[in-house]
Amino acid sequence: MVKQSTGKIINVASDISDHRIRSSFLAYALSKASVYALTQSLAAALVHPVLCKCYRPGIPPQSQFNMRGRNKHLKECRRTIYQRREERQMWLYGVFLASKDSDFITGQLIFVNGGHILL
Repeated sequence: MVKQSTGKIINVASDISDHRIRSSFLAYALSKASVYALTQSLAAALVHPVLCKCYRPGIPPQSQFNMRGRNKHLKECRRTIYQRREERQMWLYGVFLASKDSDFITGQLIFVNGGHILL
């Protein structure tokens, strides 16, 4: 990417990485928190024209995700989503960040969680 003078690195973190951490999510939460640190480090090291960004989706719809017996916890979390609806079409966030419309974004963490972080 550096040789070509163009490129975008898009990382995916998670809402679980810094709040509502439960012991059953410990390894997952740590790995997702490190994704954002990696994003910032790469953004600083690569600078323009290689852009590095990260988005943080909230809880996916029940139909897309099942955490092996943790449905009670997921239902609890869904009740705290400010917009009172499930996420849809999660792949669209990456499409936006890959587009020219996001060319002035680098090293940032974009929250896409229906306001879950507000509560």
